[in-house]
Amino acid sequence: MDPKSMTYPALACVLKNLSANTRFDLISICPSLEKVEKAQTMIIKDLDLNLNTITVDGVEYQLGAENNLNGTPKVLATRQLEGRRPPMNVDWLTIPNDNRIIDLPPSFEQFKIRMLSDWSPNNPLLDRFIHPSSLPLAVVTISGDVFTLDLIDHINQQEILKTSVC
Repeated sequence: MDPKSMTYPALACVLKNLSANTRFDLISICPSLEKVEKAQTMIIKDLDLNLNTITVDGVEYQLGAENNLNGTPKVLATRQLEGRRPPMNVDWLTIPNDNRIIDLPPSFEQFKIRMLSDWSPNNPLLDRFIHPSSLPLAVVTISGDVFTLDLIDHINQQEILKTSVC
């Protein structure tokens, strides 16, 4: 039997529906697919940004020059995050309250999110990471005891009033 190659539209469809971690693994093994993979919107269920790491769907990565996805901790090449088609779809985004996160490429900084966790109204990272098409959010969890409407300075007034808060 003759092996048949996959057409570009079929490959694009398959890549788009792979999990983010599987896509990172695939590109580390087969870098020739990197261009077509980055052209597809990435879908992430849970993205946690920290000072030294990012956690994508439960897998923690440090950023480095070369991939080492078999090591502990896993090292993801920064180039895999560069040149992505924004916005990426993220169900849950967690941003630290201290506003200190790992240095990310600009193309990995606009997320269409549904839910925001550990939100602080004075966090300058909101404008940097939340794509305007995300609003209204499905869920926002708020850190601290006091909720203020200082967020209106960051996000359109009508949209924040539509956002549900848990």
